[in-house]
Amino acid sequence: MKIITPEEWAAKEAARRTVKTARTQCTKYELVQCLQNHFPELLASLRQAYAQSSDLQFYWNSVLDLDRNNADFQSLVQKLGVTSEQLDAIFAKIE
Repeated sequence: MKIITPEEWAAKEAARRTVKTARTQCTKYELVQCLQNHFPELLASLRQAYAQSSDLQFYWNSVLDLDRNNADFQSLVQKLGVTSEQLDAIFAKIE
């Protein structure tokens, strides 16, 4: 059995605390605020798609939270032409 020094323990704890898990869920409000502040062109695309799609309107109005791993959300993202890199950037900005 290896004995860990207090310094080693503190270093491991600090490293554990700094690892930030990627967020996969947000509220609609958080998404809209993020798009408004950081990705206005994507917000414009979402608004335009919402105005034109009754399926999107139904989905948007029937969910409380958005989960990027949800099949319906993934379908929405694909229809809007949002890349996985853009989605990563969006969720990274949502705090």
